[in-house]
Amino acid sequence: MKPIFPKLEKYYSEKWKNKKRDVSIALVNIMLYKMNKGSFIDLGCGFGSYMSILREFGRKGKGFVATVYEAKACKAKGLDVDVADLNKKINVSDGSFDNAICIDVIEHIKNNKVFMGEVYRILKKGGKLLI
Repeated sequence: MKPIFPKLEKYYSEKWKNKKRDVSIALVNIMLYKMNKGSFIDLGCGFGSYMSILREFGRKGKGFVATVYEAKACKAKGLDVDVADLNKKINVSDGSFDNAICIDVIEHIKNNKVFMGEVYRILKKGGKLLI
C-alpha cells in the first residue's frame, strides 16, 4: 500500500499510536437493529471499531481509510480494509452493499455531492446509510 495523504499518514503514525476510538452504543444499536441485515461498507472506518463489533454479530463488511497506518491496524484485526481517497470514485462495484456507515467522516469530505453520489452508487436498491 502506498500512502495517499503523506502528512496525515505521518500524523496518525506518530500521534495516534495505541489510541482507541470511543464507540457509541447508540450507533451500534442502530447498526444492528435499524439497518438492513446483510453486508456493509464502512467509509472512513478508522481503526475498525465498528467493523469489529458488527463482525461479532455475523455481519460482513469492507472498510476504507485515509492512511496506510489505519489500514494495517485493521488488517491486523482480520478486517477487510483498504486505503482510499473518499473525495474520489471508490473502487467498489455498483450495488455491492446493503448498508453504508460513515461516522465522523462527512465533515472531512471536500465535495459532499460527489461523495453522496458514490454512496448511492455503491448501495443496493433499498440500502441504508448511517452518517
